[in-house]
Amino acid sequence: MSEAATAPEAAASPPGGASSWSARLRFLRAPSVGPIVVLVGSALIALAGVLPVWGSRLLAPQYPKGLSVWVYGGRAEGDVNEINGLNHYIGMRPIDIASVPELVLWPLVIVGAGVLLAMAVFWPGWVGRLALLALWLIPIGVLADIQRWLIFYGSELDPDASLRLKPFVPLAIGPSSVWNFTIWTYPGPALILIAFAALLAMVGRRADPVSRRARAVVAAVAIGLVIAATALFVLPASWPSAEPGGEARAAPPAGTANLAALIEGAVAGATVVVPAGSYHGNVVIDRQLTLVASGEVLLDGGGRGTVVTITAPDVTLRGFRVAGSGGQVEEGAGVKVLADRVTLEGNRIERAFTGISVQRARGVRIVDNEVIGSGQVTVGAEHVAGGGGTGPSVAASPAAGAQDPHAGHAPGAGPGGQGDGISLWNTSATLIRGNLIEDVRDGVYLNYAEDVLLDTNEIRSSRYAVHAMFGSDIVVFGNQLRQNLSGLVFMNTQRVEAGRNVIVDSRSAGTGFGIVLKDVRGVRLLENVVARNRTGLQAEGTRDEPDAAGHVLHNRFAANGVGVALMATTDLVFAGNTFDGNLTQVLALEPGVERHNSWIDRGFGNDWSDYAGFDLAGDGIGDVPHLSGGAAQQVLAAAPGLEIYRTSPALHVLEAAQAVWASGRAPVVEDDLPLTVDVAPPSDLAPGAGSMAAPWFALAGGLLAAALATLLVGRAVTFRWAR
Repeated sequence: MSEAATAPEAAASPPGGASSWSARLRFLRAPSVGPIVVLVGSALIALAGVLPVWGSRLLAPQYPKGLSVWVYGGRAEGDVNEINGLNHYIGMRPIDIASVPELVLWPLVIVGAGVLLAMAVFWPGWVGRLALLALWLIPIGVLADIQRWLIFYGSELDPDASLRLKPFVPLAIGPSSVWNFTIWTYPGPALILIAFAALLAMVGRRADPVSRRARAVVAAVAIGLVIAATALFVLPASWPSAEPGGEARAAPPAGTANLAALIEGAVAGATVVVPAGSYHGNVVIDRQLTLVASGEVLLDGGGRGTVVTITAPDVTLRGFRVAGSGGQVEEGAGVKVLADRVTLEGNRIERAFTGISVQRARGVRIVDNEVIGSGQVTVGAEHVAGGGGTGPSVAASPAAGAQDPHAGHAPGAGPGGQGDGISLWNTSATLIRGNLIEDVRDGVYLNYAEDVLLDTNEIRSSRYAVHAMFGSDIVVFGNQLRQNLSGLVFMNTQRVEAGRNVIVDSRSAGTGFGIVLKDVRGVRLLENVVARNRTGLQAEGTRDEPDAAGHVLHNRFAANGVGVALMATTDLVFAGNTFDGNLTQVLALEPGVERHNSWIDRGFGNDWSDYAGFDLAGDGIGDVPHLSGGAAQQVLAAAPGLEIYRTSPALHVLEAAQAVWASGRAPVVEDDLPLTVDVAPPSDLAPGAGSMAAPWFALAGGLLAAALATLLVGRAVTFRWAR
């Protein structure tokens, strides 16, 4: 056949295989597609009722984690109080969901969307098209209303505010910038689900109609599903009940008594039982009293000053919820103790710049409290960075520290930032036991503190778990320190003992230390588990003196990037420790480390996971010395990615070459009596915290699954009917 004969045929075939695609998509016109779309779309609309409608995220250098707010139908969750604190400084109205009457209509919007979906799919003609248009207008209208409120908030600024700012209007969708703040706003999953349901309705309208009876049954089932879900889930979820941070801790109703009057009317030594309720304003306890909360009692400072100030000795504060202190400028605290022999027991402190501040006091007991911060901490590595960028350094002189409780202490994050969980300045004989502290600057900050016992506390998700400067006689025993930027940080302190602590997951690239010792006299580290940190222990400036010797005994250093990092000014005795699977077991940060540290004590060395020797006598002590810290260790420390080649011939050749050609150069570690048995405490570590996938990925996966289910079921039914 000639080319001329075949040309018309080629021209007649649809370009790009259009007929093939048309045939493949023909199943979308099957009668079953309409009912499936209505049922799936109704389920998505019901789910939208309990998901966020709109979200906002504020980013700035002083807020490394950002501030987020999610608005639901009837409530707002997230960092509401922190953002309201910033709004107060610029004269913007606080976020108050109760002042937005439209949100009360959200359950009706959900039910209406379900009705519109059924009408858009099953009702032909202009009525169905209007229903489809109205369904599309729901997310558009909600965003338009949000934009109206943003215009109101940004334009009506208080002219007498602390910080003058020209009126500005954030966008309902997209980025906006004010000073060094970037505000990202976006529709929430609820609006996205409703829009997806409208998209499904467009597909369902193109399907062949089913019988009137079938349409009525499917519509009734779908609308009933939406109404039931709204009654059971959407209405309760719309009730305001959450504090910032996502915890469902509503404020109790107003107290029936005047707290200041109760204190004023009590005689010294009395026990005052405070009735349940909310008490607003700052409180001063100026006489010896025992205050006990009856039920849930909230002491709310309203974001100003210190909520509770104790100026009299022998005061007990038990069972209260304390919230709403002022910020860094006001040196606000949840509870400030300025007297001796005060007991704080069983309290919960939240939304406070500093949780508990103790100054110039003796004999204070802080037991079984919860201190929950915002997590808004500006993190820099300079305070614990030295020795070539990895060691600690002290930023303030003792003279400065004697006059400033936070001398040498990195600042917080500004007006809405976060201070320390528990702060001691110029104190003695203090007990800190059984407390939970999280999302603060330093979990426990000790400045010029003497005779302190930190016992069985849990500190997590903070900058430094325990930070001690210019103190003495400090015992840290049995604490759980997890997922902080650094664990124990001791600087310019004397007579420090840390025992049986679990210090894990300090992985910050700038800090990431399990334990830091800098210029510490007389330190004993006993039976600690130090694991999964960037560096397990880093030390400099410890002294080998009769009254100031440093001992590191029976600890477990496991799965750290560097087990122990030492400066040349370190003089420590290591014995009975287990070095298990650290990327680099021991690292010398500068020459001379090998001359000052001992790896044997009382006839015992340490247990090394990479020990290549043997124990023929079976006495638990290796028959050949263990050497560590040579060229291979330096290579692994400089390039952690080479860890997969630890057992490769290349590294073995490197170690052998060093043994032959660098024999005059002492290794960092020479353990002549290495242990072949494990005498350190067991790991007893919780699994590493898993990261939660972003909600957007979960939503995208759900939408994709719904779309695939709709298409596959419709196609299967079409094939069945075609046969």
